[in-house]
Amino acid sequence: MIRLVRRRALYYSSIVTALAVLVVLCPLTSAVAGPGAVQGPSALSFLPTVGTHSELTPHPTDASGVYGWKNVTAGEYGGMPARWGEAFAVDSQDNLDLFFGGQGTAGTLHNDSWITDDATIRNVTDGLGTSSPPPLVGATMTFDPAANYFLLFGGARNPGVLSNETWEFSAARVAWVNLTGHVGTPPPAQAFAPMAWDARDGYVLLESTVGPFPVWTFASGLWTHRNLSAPPLRTGAALSADPQVASLILFGGTTGSGSMADTWAFSGGAWQRLSLPHAPPPSSNGSLAFDPISSVLLEFGGSASSDTWGFNGTDWSRLALGGSGGPGARVHAQMLYDSYGPFVTLFGGFPPAGGSPLGDTWAWNPPGPPTDPTTTAATLPAWVPPLAAAAIAVPILLALAFLRPPRRKPADAPAPSRSPSAA
Repeated sequence: MIRLVRRRALYYSSIVTALAVLVVLCPLTSAVAGPGAVQGPSALSFLPTVGTHSELTPHPTDASGVYGWKNVTAGEYGGMPARWGEAFAVDSQDNLDLFFGGQGTAGTLHNDSWITDDATIRNVTDGLGTSSPPPLVGATMTFDPAANYFLLFGGARNPGVLSNETWEFSAARVAWVNLTGHVGTPPPAQAFAPMAWDARDGYVLLESTVGPFPVWTFASGLWTHRNLSAPPLRTGAALSADPQVASLILFGGTTGSGSMADTWAFSGGAWQRLSLPHAPPPSSNGSLAFDPISSVLLEFGGSASSDTWGFNGTDWSRLALGGSGGPGARVHAQMLYDSYGPFVTLFGGFPPAGGSPLGDTWAWNPPGPPTDPTTTAATLPAWVPPLAAAAIAVPILLALAFLRPPRRKPADAPAPSRSPSAA
């Protein structure tokens, strides 16, 4: 009897186990497929306006639940002295960040070079010897993937002394090379001119702050001025590539009429002013960078405020920040996407109201979709979990379908009694 009970318990528990495998594993398809398979939407539908926080999902690395900006000074660029007006660019091919120069405390101009090629930042200045640009503030820099080097142009050596030198930095050789004199006719000497790599057209674009030709391109080692319609000549504009619209986006700056709030797109060799329903307030010397995690072009700070705005390709929206908010107001800060984060990084700058250069570092953790798209762990295709569940459960169910539940054997019939006549 006891053996029979055990066999029945094993039979029915096998059925329950098979069904549990199907019920439990199949709903985990999206989880096992991994958050890396979920990409941020291209619109700002998941970014409510300021004051509405109910739709936001905290970034999983932020235990405090603060949305938006997070202070990472201690762990990101904590070894680099405070400064403003430094040059900052990212080599997206080799995942390298390069910082150069800027102005520190007491008005000191720097010509130090810093590289991040892993989770740390290294000062490589001592190994460069005398082959380095002079101390500069307001030099502009971008990475030229066609030439495979960082390109640096212009800057101010001292008040009123501007540069039009062109330098390259090779991360492979960890060396600067002065290209001046070998790049054709360069743009006029200037500082704080926005410059970026134009992936669609295959050259570096510089929007000059000095006329008569505001548009310059750098390709195949040569500078070329472009005589085409362009945004009104200005200083303090912010420029960044925006892959979602396959263009370079320029915002703000100061003209003879004051600070601007216009947005321009450069694509196919032409500038076009965008007519948008909303825009950040008129500002100059702000920061602009594309965040591939949330597919939003971020604009921060400048002379107007410390707000953070996002451009989704069709309109601007002021983004919601929770907790203690984000960085304080600043101008001439550097902001770029750091693939090692991965997040958009904001460093340094100078308070608009005056004071000392800033040395804090902030990371933008976007309010994202329900699953975290920043996870980089290997993922499985969505069809794998249900297939694995079926492979385990179906054979068990089929085998049990052709078996009967264990039953108690009937007692053997008693042998027929012999009749007295047979005796």
